[in-house]
Amino acid sequence: IPMDQLEHSVWLQAVESEKIVRIPDLSREPNLGVLEQDAVNHGVRSLLIAPLLYRGEGIGTLSVKSTRPNDLKILDANKMRHIAPLFSMALKRGLDDMNNEVQSVIKETCTAVHPSVEWRFRKAALEHMERLRRNEPSEMEPIVFRDVIPMFGQSDIRGSAEARVKSIQADLTEQLTLAGNIMSRAGEFKAWPLLDEFSYRIEKRVAEIKTGLTTEEESSVAAFLQQEVEPAFTELGAIDPAVRVAIDTYREAVDPDMGVVYHKRKAFEESVSLLNERLSTYLDQQQAEIQKVYPHYFEKHQTDGIDYVIYLGASMHPENRLNPFFRKNLALWQFMVTCGLAWHSRQVQSRLAIPLDTCHLILVNQTPLSIRFRYDEKRFDVDGAYDVRHEIIKSRLDKAMVRGGRERLTQPGRIAVVYS
Repeated sequence: IPMDQLEHSVWLQAVESEKIVRIPDLSREPNLGVLEQDAVNHGVRSLLIAPLLYRGEGIGTLSVKSTRPNDLKILDANKMRHIAPLFSMALKRGLDDMNNEVQSVIKETCTAVHPSVEWRFRKAALEHMERLRRNEPSEMEPIVFRDVIPMFGQSDIRGSAEARVKSIQADLTEQLTLAGNIMSRAGEFKAWPLLDEFSYRIEKRVAEIKTGLTTEEESSVAAFLQQEVEPAFTELGAIDPAVRVAIDTYREAVDPDMGVVYHKRKAFEESVSLLNERLSTYLDQQQAEIQKVYPHYFEKHQTDGIDYVIYLGASMHPENRLNPFFRKNLALWQFMVTCGLAWHSRQVQSRLAIPLDTCHLILVNQTPLSIRFRYDEKRFDVDGAYDVRHEIIKSRLDKAMVRGGRERLTQPGRIAVVYS
C-alpha cells in the first residue's frame, strides 16, 4: 500500500505514537481516509491497532478487528500489548527474508545495480516474486527509463597505443640482442652452422621489429625464442664459461612469471595503472559527494584513461521529479571535475616511469533519450535506433579532427567541450 494512502490514518497514528490505538467504532471516526472507509465498507467497526517496532523503528502494525461496535475492550488491548513484540520479531524476520530474496533475484538477473536506480529493480523483483507466489508464469519486466539526459566525459591517455608498441619493441629487441650475444659467444669457440642460422634469424627479427610490430609478430618472436633458441642453451652452456655467463645474463633479464623480457612493458603498464588509479579515485570521491545532492545514474569505464556516462531524468527518480536547477548544477559540477582530472593528471606526471599525457573531453547533449537494461549483458544501453547515434558519436569523438586541418580535437593540457 503506498504510504501516501496511509497518511493521517489510524494505522499511522499507532506507529507515530508507539502506543496501541483502540477504536470503539471506526464508522464514527471523523475524516476517514480511503483505506479506513474501505475497511468500514467491509464491515469493520471495532478496531485495535498495535504498532510493531524493531529497535525503535516502526516496521508495521498488527490489527484486530470486529464487525460489532465496542466489541474490543481495554482488557483486549492489554493482552495485545504482550503479544505484539512476538509479531514484531516475526515480521522483521519475514522482511529480512524478503529483502534477501529480492537481492538474490537482482544479483541473479542484473548483477550489481547502481544505488540510484536500485528502487526500480526492487519494484520489478517484488512484482516478479508476487506473480511466482500466485503460480503465474513470470519473468523480470523490462527496465526502461525514458527522457533521460546523457552526460559523457572522458580523460584519455594520448598516444597510449604508440607508447605500448614502443615498450614491446624495446623489450623484444633487448631479448633478441641478448640471445644474439649468446650465439656470438658460442661462435667464437665452435663453427657450428646452426649458430650462424640462429644469428641470422635473430638479426632479421630485430630489423623487422624496428620497422613495425603486429600482434602476430610479437607472439611469433616469443615462440621462436622459447621453442627454438632457449632449448639450445643446455648444449651451448657446456661450450665455455663465457657462453654460460651470456646465458645467465639472458635468464636474469627474463621475467620469471611472463617468460619474456618485461622491463619497458612493466614500466608502461605501471605508469598507466598509477595514472588511472589517481583519476579514478578522484572521480569516485567527487561522485560520492554529488550523489548526495541529487541521485543519478553513473557508470565508469577504465582502460587507457577513464570515461564515464551520467544519466539524469525524472523517470530515474523514485518520486518522478527533476528540477532544472539540479541539471544545471550537475553540468557545472562536470566541468569543474574535468578541471580536477586535468590537474591530477599533471600532478602525477613526476611519478610516472613512462611520460604520459592526458586529453579531456566533455560531450554536451540536451536531447533526451531512452535507456534500457539489457539482462543478457547486465548493463544499460540506449533504447532504439534513433538514440544509437549518441553512442556512435561518443565512441568516435576523441579521434575526431578539427575541420580544415590535421589538428586533433582533443589536446593535452586542454578540455574539449563538444555541443550536440
